[in-house]
Amino acid sequence: MPGLPPAAKRILAADEAIGVELYDLLGDKRHRQTCLNLINSCHHELLTRLETQCIRLLNDHECKLELSQFASGAIAIEQDTLLWLQATNTSNEHVILAINYATLYNLAEIFLGGQQAKIAKKAGDIKVSDSELRLLTTLLNIHLTASDQLLDLDNQWQVLPINKPETGQEYLTASSCLTIKDYQATWDIWYQPSIISTRVAQTAADTDQGLLEAKLAFAAEKIPTELNLVLAKTRLTVAQLTRLRKDDLIMLDLPEVVSAYAGKQVIAQGRVVEKSGQLVMQVTDVPQE
Repeated sequence: MPGLPPAAKRILAADEAIGVELYDLLGDKRHRQTCLNLINSCHHELLTRLETQCIRLLNDHECKLELSQFASGAIAIEQDTLLWLQATNTSNEHVILAINYATLYNLAEIFLGGQQAKIAKKAGDIKVSDSELRLLTTLLNIHLTASDQLLDLDNQWQVLPINKPETGQEYLTASSCLTIKDYQATWDIWYQPSIISTRVAQTAADTDQGLLEAKLAFAAEKIPTELNLVLAKTRLTVAQLTRLRKDDLIMLDLPEVVSAYAGKQVIAQGRVVEKSGQLVMQVTDVPQE
C-alpha cells in the first residue's frame, strides 16, 4: 500500500552479512571491557609508581616513563629478535613481557654504568647474560607489584623466560617507553583478563550488595502497615456470648494507656485525647526491642 514504510528485511544476502558484528552472547567482550576499564581507571597512579621505581632502579632522576592505556588484543609475533618473559601465579594465570634483545642489552649497559652500546653490536647475538635477565625480571616484577597493589590483588608470581607465547587468545596489553637522556627503551606487556576478573567480580559484588541494600531500605519505608489501636479489653463467658443480642451493652473499662499493634507487635503506647472534635492517640512511649 502506498505511504507505508517497506517491511524490514528478514533475510540478508551473504555479501551484506559479511560486516555484521557477532553478538556477544556469553558476555566475553563486555567482560574484557569491564576489566580494561578497571585497570585503566588507575592508569595515572600505575604510571607514577612504575616511573618512580625505574628512577630508583637506574639511579637516574632524568629518566621518564610513558605507559599507553591498556587495550584488548592478541600477541603478534613479528620477529625472532624478541625476548619473552612470563610470570605465572598459583592459579596458572600469566603475564608476559616482551623486549628486543638489543634494547635489553643497552638497558643493561646503562644500568651497569656503561655507555649506550650500538644496536648493531647485539644483532646476530641473541644470547642473554645473567645480568640482562635479572634486569628484565626486575622490570617485570615492578609492573606486577604496582598493578597488584593498585588492584588489591594477592598474587605470588614465578618469573621464567619462555621461547614464544601462545597466540590467538585475548590479552590486556600496554606498551612502555622509558627515556634515558637521548635513549629510548620500549617493551610490551600482556595480562590475561582472568587476572583482573577476580577484582572485577569483587567490585561488582560490593556494588550490587550496596545497591541492593539501598533499594531494600527505600522499599521498606514505603511498605503500608495496618495499625490496630486497642482501646479496651474485656472477658465474657461462652454462655454470655451465646446470649448476645442486638442493642445489648457490654461494659468496658477504658485504660489510661492504650496500645497500637502492627500484627501482634506493640509499636506504640499512648493515651486517648480529643483534638478538634476527634479522638486521637497521643503517643507516650515507643517500645524498643
